[in-house]
Amino acid sequence: MELAEVKRAMNRKVLYQPAGNESGTPYILTGCILRRRKDGSFFYQAEILDIASRNSVIICSLDDVQKMPITDERRDKECWNF
Repeated sequence: MELAEVKRAMNRKVLYQPAGNESGTPYILTGCILRRRKDGSFFYQAEILDIASRNSVIICSLDDVQKMPITDERRDKECWNF
């Protein structure tokens, strides 16, 4: 997920798809964290909430989170949920 998409996706369903995993799992994006490495460079992480339990939070790379496509049945085409 690109950083520009995070604001629109906040508190909505996203797909968590770690490297090597072909299918994604739906989660709710609850936060975006900016961190600094020891060498001074910055990187982003995503905070995602498990939909099933609502008590489990995962901190992962922002690259492992994707927009969740939904199907608009009225128009019979794929669109995004934000």
